[in-house]
Amino acid sequence: MEVCEGCLLRDYVPEEYKEEAFPCQHLNESAVERFVTVPELSARVADRLVSIAEELEASAHAEDFSNEHQGYP
Repeated sequence: MEVCEGCLLRDYVPEEYKEEAFPCQHLNESAVERFVTVPELSARVADRLVSIAEELEASAHAEDFSNEHQGYP
């Protein structure tokens, strides 16, 4: 099972979901309202999301490239 490491938002996740692989999927509006008031946390979360998006995009491009060139040395 894949686990999100170093979650910046674990403190804002309801207790019953904190041990799941991706606990931030259970953030509710109240939690978001609380964490956006923490200085620099919003920027750190945004940076992390951009980083994850870039990783996913690079992975998708690599997979597309591999599929396009299957069978070539």
